[in-house]
Amino acid sequence: MPKSIKFFLKIFQDISHFNKLDTTVYPILEKYLISLAPLNQKVGTIFLQMPIDFSPKYWNRVVYFIESCPKKYRLAIALRHTDWFHNSSLANELYALLEMHQIANVLLNIAGRRDLMHMRLTNDEAFIRFVGANYPRD
Repeated sequence: MPKSIKFFLKIFQDISHFNKLDTTVYPILEKYLISLAPLNQKVGTIFLQMPIDFSPKYWNRVVYFIESCPKKYRLAIALRHTDWFHNSSLANELYALLEMHQIANVLLNIAGRRDLMHMRLTNDEAFIRFVGANYPRD
C-alpha cells in the first residue's frame, strides 16, 4: 500500500445518532479508537456526522465531547441542524470552540439543502462533504 494513502473514517451511529454524544458514548468511543490502532499512521481525519435533529439544545454535549475526545487523531464534525448556523452568535461560539481544539468544521454541500451551506474553516483542513441526490446539476 502506498505510504501516502490515508483512511478518513466515520464515527459510527452508536455514538452520533443513537446516543447523541451522551455520557454513554465514551466507552464506545474508546473501543472504537483502540480498534484503529492497526491502521496506525494510515488514519487521516475521523469524521463525526451528527443527525439532523441534533440541535443547539445539545450544546453542552458538543463542548464536553470536544474537550474530552482524545487528541491522537484529527477530528471533523458535521452539524446538520440549521440552527447551528443561522444564529450568528451561536455559530461564532461554535467556530471558536472548533478552532481552539483544531477540529475541522465540515463544509456541507448537500443537494436540496443549501440552507446548510457554510464556508468557515476552523483549522488548516478543508473537510468537504459532497452529497449528491441524483439531481442532474449535481
